[in-house]
Amino acid sequence: MTLSLALKASGLPSPGPYFGTTAIQLKSRNPVTVELVDGDAPIKRVIARGDVFDASYGIPPEVWRDPANDGVFTVEVKVKHGWRSKVIFSAQRTPSVNQDERGWKGVTASLDGFSGSTVTIAMSIWVSGPRVKSHKVEGVLWGGVRVGNFQRKPGEMNVILISLDTLRSDHLSLYGYGRQTSPHIDQLAQGGVWFAEAVAQAPNTKPSHMSMMTGLHPSEHNVWRPSNGTQLSASIPTLAEILSKNGYLTQAYTGSVLTSARYGFSRGFDRYEEFGRPQRGDGWWVFGSGANFIKEHAKEKFFLFLHTYEIHTPYRHRRYVGESGAAGRLDNLYDGGISFVDKRVADVWRAITEAGIENDTLLVIVSDHGEQLNDRSYFREHGHSLYEELIRVPMIFRLGNRLPPHQVTGFQSQHIDLLPTILDMTAASAPGLALPGMSLKGILFGQAPPVESVVISEGVQHGGRDLASIRYSINGVTRKFVYSPSAAAGTSNPGKFAKTQKNLYWLAKVIPSHGREFYDLNADPKEKRDLAESSPKEMASLSAMLLNYLGRARANTWVEPELNSKESDMPGLDPDARQQLRSLGY
Repeated sequence: MTLSLALKASGLPSPGPYFGTTAIQLKSRNPVTVELVDGDAPIKRVIARGDVFDASYGIPPEVWRDPANDGVFTVEVKVKHGWRSKVIFSAQRTPSVNQDERGWKGVTASLDGFSGSTVTIAMSIWVSGPRVKSHKVEGVLWGGVRVGNFQRKPGEMNVILISLDTLRSDHLSLYGYGRQTSPHIDQLAQGGVWFAEAVAQAPNTKPSHMSMMTGLHPSEHNVWRPSNGTQLSASIPTLAEILSKNGYLTQAYTGSVLTSARYGFSRGFDRYEEFGRPQRGDGWWVFGSGANFIKEHAKEKFFLFLHTYEIHTPYRHRRYVGESGAAGRLDNLYDGGISFVDKRVADVWRAITEAGIENDTLLVIVSDHGEQLNDRSYFREHGHSLYEELIRVPMIFRLGNRLPPHQVTGFQSQHIDLLPTILDMTAASAPGLALPGMSLKGILFGQAPPVESVVISEGVQHGGRDLASIRYSINGVTRKFVYSPSAAAGTSNPGKFAKTQKNLYWLAKVIPSHGREFYDLNADPKEKRDLAESSPKEMASLSAMLLNYLGRARANTWVEPELNSKESDMPGLDPDARQQLRSLGY
């Protein structure tokens, strides 16, 4: 049976390929993206010592609900070598009565005894029961098949990247916040390295995460707004692709929608699993699945990506609601999400330590962007400006007890530093890869950071790509220039993309008429005093640096996209994805 027939027989609509992988929903509303294979086509391999067979299989609901399949399913993987045949995996499943046996399931089996031999590996699922004759089941799906030795060797390193969506750094107690929102994250960081000034490349989810995964600025990877379906160019390698080519098992559990496979985020992952209902809370599923994965694959070399929307609107956690004090109701709601996620991060760290792999696992905790809350008199969320509350994020590294614990000050780290740092720490090979960020490996191990650093961020949600900023720091002195070319040229039109009069009010505030803002962040960290008029020479210097970058990165192709958020402006988004975006406030 060909792959297309398998999809048709499954009764599932084909959602279309994403760069060689296909997203299939088999359980609830959670899509899983894997590279599908034809289960009827045996796999031939030369087996080396220590090799294992690893794959995923799925029995779609349309198959196990079919009266012709009313019985017990037997999943079997068989190896043949000449006249010799051996079943290396066999399990019985009853998805019609056992919910835990529905959806995608993993298979891992040793190939010991076949070292040095050329073998044929056959996968099959049979059903038998009192009312049906034993027969091979049609319409089942196999994917993510790997054959090789994935055991972690001495000196090799796992990588776990945790992204806590919408977390601004100054609401962590680690970064000086008055409320103890993050005791577990604090303790983790204090045994490793954390950066006092870590800066996001964008103030919203999709472009920031793609900068993490590619090591490129938004203008360079070109994956922008929530409502458009732009996929990452096939010519741009991702972190997962590079690590996969270096022998890593790659797995992701994400909050879905803005980190969806549809944009290319799944590229390089053996399995990319998305929680299809972020409005209902993804944290227990994301971190619970991550902890289970760690336990099951503790002896392997893996890259695990975890992403959650629990801190994001609609602020569902109520731990601090009703408390009096300096924090207002909005801060109380927001902080409740941080407290919840802090405990879930602790669950992952517990899984790491119980598996005994903390000194072999690089744990990175970061956020994609912050949240405005009550810092301004308009708009409470994110995506609309490049003020500090939206682009200052936590960045924490932990490698058991191998990193000298310290906080890095007087230096700006940024999202585009993550990929080169991880590649450097793992010694992963990526020939010819040239990136704008830098490896932080030396700093992590105690070297002094450069005295000079430059960070460029780009606004992308409201107003398209018509907003950019540059933070320039030297010897601990930091200045910031924010620029809107269309506003500066007098061609901006907030009314073009303001759906309501209220939106028009705050959009007029975040895109000032002169299109330029300049701040001394040491003296004015909250950006309340615009020095554009009083410090023209200093501003001109940063302006020239920013414009030089924009000219190179965008190559005169800076085109303002259509900015209305109507359904007709959301190409490639199915109704579920649109509903998910609305539930998150988009």
